[in-house]
Amino acid sequence: MTDQYLVIQINGKPFCCESSMSIEELLSYLNISIELNLIEYNREILSSSQLHHTFIKSNDQLEIITVVGGG
Repeated sequence: MTDQYLVIQINGKPFCCESSMSIEELLSYLNISIELNLIEYNREILSSSQLHHTFIKSNDQLEIITVVGGG
């Protein structure tokens, strides 16, 4: 593996991705809606405005929590 790739944890499972990706780019690549999911990054909930400016690093932990409504 070269320096341009790194391994992070997504919902507890290892995932290999490009080292220059923001969380917003990663979610887009995974086809995950920002509007319908809550993103926890290294144990901190991020606002949707933070996703574009937060870049992933090796061994980061990302939890993607789907918001479900009902009645």
